[in-house]
Amino acid sequence: MIHVYMCVCVCVCVCAVVTERSVAEWSPVRLDTAAFIVPMAALICLNLVILVGNMMVIMAVFTHSKLRSMTTNKFIVSLAFADLMVGLVVLPFSSANEVPASASGMHHTHQMSLA
Repeated sequence: MIHVYMCVCVCVCVCAVVTERSVAEWSPVRLDTAAFIVPMAALICLNLVILVGNMMVIMAVFTHSKLRSMTTNKFIVSLAFADLMVGLVVLPFSSANEVPASASGMHHTHQMSLA
């Protein structure tokens, strides 16, 4: 239950960061430059490794009864599920937000306040 709450909090924070910029701040980004292609390809590969790796951990525990019977593996599955949600929900938005900004030369530091 705590992981679901953490995932929701992270999603809300990411949405707040993504919608923080106004339309006037966006500058056109050329999608055929190395400054866009290389970081985006690296982030896509990293995201695929995260998704596949966590799915393999979850499937290994669920398919083998010996692994299912161990209590510590429930915590490992919980962690793998939380990482899987980060890979599905947070990383695509983060990549879509940061790579075009760095490719166009806009280096913003986002500071979020909890107040």
